[in-house]
Amino acid sequence: YTFQIDIDLSNWDCTSLTNVKGMFNRCVAGEITLTNWSNTSSISTVKEMFNNSQAHTINFPSSMDLSGLTDADSFMAYAKYVTSLDLSGITTSTNLTKASQMFSDMRALASINMGSNINLSQCTNLQYMFNYSGSFKADKLITLDLSNSFGTGTILNQKCNNMFQGRRLIEKIDLPSNFVTNHCTNLQQMFELCESLKYIDLGTSASNNSELGLTTWDTSEVTTFYGMWDTCKKLLGSSDGSGGYHLDVSHFNLTEALNLGFMFRVCESLTRIKFG
Repeated sequence: YTFQIDIDLSNWDCTSLTNVKGMFNRCVAGEITLTNWSNTSSISTVKEMFNNSQAHTINFPSSMDLSGLTDADSFMAYAKYVTSLDLSGITTSTNLTKASQMFSDMRALASINMGSNINLSQCTNLQYMFNYSGSFKADKLITLDLSNSFGTGTILNQKCNNMFQGRRLIEKIDLPSNFVTNHCTNLQQMFELCESLKYIDLGTSASNNSELGLTTWDTSEVTTFYGMWDTCKKLLGSSDGSGGYHLDVSHFNLTEALNLGFMFRVCESLTRIKFG
């Protein structure tokens, strides 16, 4: 792909700006620079801001106050040439309630720094947030750290279905220990086709990088686990204390569950599952 132009919008004063929805949607610029944007706290939506953008580089401010932001749906969905993202300077608040497909189908993305000030705790819909539906050869993302992206309060996410689906190279996902609470109803295909995934770090419940800790998840309202770990070929689970591994779902509450179909299908490395 040949990039024809770059866009430099640095040093903008955004005092009155509230809406940047679709601002760079399908934009053909190779590099987009937003450094030193100031007074951004009134921006309420970045929905589809870079959706289908052709940019390979997007430069964000080192400090960007988005405390008024409510909607980040499809923020960078299908931005297929971006290889790395540094969002560590962005600060959001509990006003943010929408983040579905936020980074969906970013096929070249190899690294992303979410920082510690993006607060997703009040987002009720995180479905397809990082999913990838393209080819195995194009996928680049290996690790993903969301451990500091949910604040310290109650997490309200209701839908996590397809959240990481299709990320075939991802080996490790860091999530907060209280990621799944009694607000969550849908875990369908959450990790489906994460073929390289061995473990998930859930803060205090996982003691080392070889463990998948699930004992702090509250699944009492989840109705579907369909295909949750379908084709997670390298999934090991956690240490069983005797030199082996098992997937410990003994604390999962299945009271409301209606669908467990294909939940562990093609988990070729998984030798034992511990139920309650």
